[in-house]
Amino acid sequence: MTHTIPVAPERVLTREALAQAAGDPAVRPAQLQVLVVLATRLDSGEWVPVPAASVAAQLGVERASVARALQRLCHSGWLVAGPKRGRVITYRCGPRVPPASRTLGLTPTAQRVARKLEQVLDAELPRPLSHAELARDLGVSRGSVQAGIEQLVTTGALLRGPREGRTYTYRLPHCP
Repeated sequence: MTHTIPVAPERVLTREALAQAAGDPAVRPAQLQVLVVLATRLDSGEWVPVPAASVAAQLGVERASVARALQRLCHSGWLVAGPKRGRVITYRCGPRVPPASRTLGLTPTAQRVARKLEQVLDAELPRPLSHAELARDLGVSRGSVQAGIEQLVTTGALLRGPREGRTYTYRLPHCP
């Protein structure tokens, strides 16, 4: 069973997510422009109505171009189309947009530690984790790993258990 570090479940178009989209060869410049415009609207994880005509007016392009860009962004996983509200399709961030837990409020090292812990931790928790081993796997100092883990513990995304020798045990909040 796969578990995730539950800091904030929503997917939000942050600067980091937009930079990732810009590096995606499947995202064309016109689609990236549409994503940038939508970044201010798709910030809650809820279905948001996106009138193609208003986005087109904001970008100074044809409505059909925006509609095509929205379809391609849905096809490539950056957006998900939802139910219509009247004649307007609703959208929210798709699975290609990283969850906010990986982008908001955590230092880059804490983000990397969180991703590594998602891979390491499973249902057999609590489990002892060596900070030195994590540091070696991530290519950072032990102090950086400790700071990242402390940030995850402080936010409640990770629970620290008793020590086993020189190693702490950790578990995810939703696991027994």
